[in-house]
Amino acid sequence: MNKIRFAIIGTSNVAKRFLKAASMYEEIEVAALYSRTLERGNKFAGEYGIPKVYTDVEELSEAPDIDAVYVASPTYCHAKQATMMLRNKKHVLCEKPIATNSQELETMVLIANTNNVIILEAIRNVFTPGYDVILDNLDKIGQIRRITLNYCQYSSRYDSFKAGKVLNAFKPELSNGALMDIGVYCVYFLVSLFGMPYGVTAKGHIIPDSIDSTGTLIGKYTDKQFEIVYSKVTDSFVPSEIQGEDGNILFGPVTAPAKIRVIMRNGEKETIRPEIIKPDMYYEIGYFLRMIRGEISSDKYNQWSITTMHIMDDARKQMDIAYPADY
Repeated sequence: MNKIRFAIIGTSNVAKRFLKAASMYEEIEVAALYSRTLERGNKFAGEYGIPKVYTDVEELSEAPDIDAVYVASPTYCHAKQATMMLRNKKHVLCEKPIATNSQELETMVLIANTNNVIILEAIRNVFTPGYDVILDNLDKIGQIRRITLNYCQYSSRYDSFKAGKVLNAFKPELSNGALMDIGVYCVYFLVSLFGMPYGVTAKGHIIPDSIDSTGTLIGKYTDKQFEIVYSKVTDSFVPSEIQGEDGNILFGPVTAPAKIRVIMRNGEKETIRPEIIKPDMYYEIGYFLRMIRGEISSDKYNQWSITTMHIMDDARKQMDIAYPADY
């Protein structure tokens, strides 16, 4: 079996989750790490047995012994770093949101296609077994008329923010915010099932001198409507729901559906708990490897990412949310 030699950009918790999931694949060899500081990089690499540390991202992009890169840096870095890797013919798995805006993303996809390498947004929900269960049951509930997607999660960094310590998650200059960090899961999920809507209206609350903390998107298709509710400063225990004329599908969480209930109008009920291998990043990595091997195409997923980013561009414009990377 030929090893696929990976490098990781970033030393955050999500990079640690990637390493845990990647260790379940024999064909993956994590060969290098990029960190802005050598001290932090050496500490992280030592903890996880990564043999080489880079502090120059351009040098990493030119490394001949790296086949693929997992980008887990702040969002505003994604386009620049991923583009550099793609130009040097390295496959890129990039954390969500994959870019700050649709213009960045469309350029990234074009460069990937030109250089015959894969780029994929690491947004785990559509790769999990729960997503497949929902797909398999959509026809049962008849004509779909309404979709409600809900993801509200109190940020572990919000207490620090209220205490006067502003961590990265609350810095708009890093292209952060509730829509980008939380709402993206809902938008991507919607797009993957139903495509591009029209007539989207966006409302949100902006923390002064900081990010958007909560928001709601509403919109419609020719035959159905939807609402998306998201928050970084409150929790919610309400499931997401797809309403059809013959029944409903309720599920949660939208990030990785683990409990799916199918409730039919005639009274029939079924609860499905898909078998989930932990850690849940296992699945998106598996799809990425299959794309590298040429077993499946990345085109559909990249189009979903582009459509998602167009919707979020429009929503941000309505909510007067702009980032330095937009200019």
